[in-house]
Amino acid sequence: MCYKGSLGAVCIGDPPIDLLHRLSALAFNIFAAQHIGTLGEVKAFRRLAEYIRRSLGLRFFVFSAVLFLFAK
Repeated sequence: MCYKGSLGAVCIGDPPIDLLHRLSALAFNIFAAQHIGTLGEVKAFRRLAEYIRRSLGLRFFVFSAVLFLFAK
């Protein structure tokens, strides 16, 4: 919103620092969402980790494959 005074046009609105604050908050939220993840993703990773811990056959297969790949 601008109005004309004796010194010229004066605009009232968001100062540039407020715009910077809003943009930095948006960037931080995007960064946090990518690196923290949602609760659903955390639950899925926990379930996968629990399955891997419990399955001895899968661990044996992975270790055997690694030993086979790096053996001379």
